[in-house]
Amino acid sequence: MIGVPWMLVNRSGGDEIYGYATLAATIVLFLLSPQIGIYIDRISRKKMLLGSELAGGTITLVFAIWGLYAGRLETWQLIAVYFSGSLYYSIHFPTQFAFTQEIFSKEQYKTLNSVLEVQNQSTSMIAGVSPA
Repeated sequence: MIGVPWMLVNRSGGDEIYGYATLAATIVLFLLSPQIGIYIDRISRKKMLLGSELAGGTITLVFAIWGLYAGRLETWQLIAVYFSGSLYYSIHFPTQFAFTQEIFSKEQYKTLNSVLEVQNQSTSMIAGVSPA
């Protein structure tokens, strides 16, 4: 989710395309969020979490192999990866937090929630570091 926007904005007209893609993704996810919440409450949170991991990994792998095979990714492919990543995060994090609330006591959840937040922020920061 760091590299894809970077690749988009570095293309000719990519900053405008990225802006429209972000706006469209935000609107779609805003409209889907209530339904996502309903599914998280109705479906096994463990299955929902594992399913989101499987779907997110599969989509990422398909586009990664496609990009390696073709030697590059087209703009529409980057937008698809960006949107699918945004959808993944919109499902993953609420499900993760609901699942941890379900399986841990309130005292443990508070500590675990803090640890998960540090872990999530750390991985985002590490992913943004490029070797010199």
